[in-house]
Amino acid sequence: MGYLIPKEAAKGEDKSPPLQITGVDSLAKSIAIIADDPDIPIPFLSFTHWVVYNIPPNFTVIEEGIAREEIIKSLDGALQGKNGYGKIGYTGPEPPFGTHTYRFMIYTLDTVLDLKPGATRKQLEKAMEGHILQTGLLEGEFGN
Repeated sequence: MGYLIPKEAAKGEDKSPPLQITGVDSLAKSIAIIADDPDIPIPFLSFTHWVVYNIPPNFTVIEEGIAREEIIKSLDGALQGKNGYGKIGYTGPEPPFGTHTYRFMIYTLDTVLDLKPGATRKQLEKAMEGHILQTGLLEGEFGN
């Protein structure tokens, strides 16, 4: 008997999961999301699965399966950056061994970031400095 592979996994449909964001500060001008795997076997690093920014704050429901495009039409022009593979958009869990934790870190910001599409996680984190109003965290585990 096999096991069920979620559609968000790389060996599944490799679709970004649906997310619901609640309690967004009324001062928020944009939302950013970073999804990663902190359980990679290199100390002090994590593997980035998704970088999304400049999501309008009224989009509190992020639909499943966001297209792998730099400018996300379904999110009113929000932008996607490069994941750990250097590609635009979401890439799902595919742990090389064991069970890994996957985090979706949500940030509400007091500004729309001056970043072009395709920014890296590091560039996004630098641009967010001093602009974070709120943070949220969703964690899950996946193993092979």
